[in-house]
Amino acid sequence: MAAVFVVLHHAYRLLWVGTELPELASRNVVPWWITSPLGVLDFGRQAVLLFFILSGFCIHYRQAVQLAVVMPGRPVRMPDWYGFARRRITRLYPTLILALAFTALVDHIGMAVNPALYASGTGWPAEVRLWLTVAPYGFVVLLANIAMQAGLSAPWLGTNSPLWSLAYEFWFYVSYPTIFWLSSRYGPGRMFRCILVVSLIGSLVFGVAGGWLARVSAYWFLWCGGGFGGRGIRGPGAIERDSMARPGICTHAAWGGR
Repeated sequence: MAAVFVVLHHAYRLLWVGTELPELASRNVVPWWITSPLGVLDFGRQAVLLFFILSGFCIHYRQAVQLAVVMPGRPVRMPDWYGFARRRITRLYPTLILALAFTALVDHIGMAVNPALYASGTGWPAEVRLWLTVAPYGFVVLLANIAMQAGLSAPWLGTNSPLWSLAYEFWFYVSYPTIFWLSSRYGPGRMFRCILVVSLIGSLVFGVAGGWLARVSAYWFLWCGGGFGGRGIRGPGAIERDSMARPGICTHAAWGGR
């Protein structure tokens, strides 16, 4: 449902709001009972934040099953990180390569049919020009997108701006083994508090100086909050053994409803 919502958000912004909806609404061509409910589709970015929470939840739940039954004082067996990386690669890369190929095909067809739109967007509303900004189709850009770094170290490929969120997911995945080890060694409560501090610092640094690392760090606690919240649904016993579950669930509830 969240994926469908994001697709509708992009279609709504490009095909309706970005073209004629405000003008038509002001002339009462489109009745208010159609334009007003569609305003909910403006919250596409919030839906992506929900994706981050759900991603952390799904990634960590498998390990949460193991942690929920570990007795106090017993060592935690580390997951198979090679298998973890292999599953992420095999799940993401086929879809990513297909999406990049389809983006290139559609963009080049569009540039052939309407080169003025892709060149400068002259005559089109600002909303459409913003969303249809075409990044250069160079080797470095292609390599960065294949490496899941779109929007961070290089622009996204063509007009496929939603690829920015995949770059964040990449770094969340990379940081997960370290988070898991520190959490099992020093306690999930301490680890989560540290993550909140890092995210707060990242938000402040990004607001002042920018930078992709600060930008990713600002969203880090969302992903980790969803992941640690996965422990809370293991039942009352799991919550008692894992103090991380309580702040994780609170984070999940607070951000999932926005």
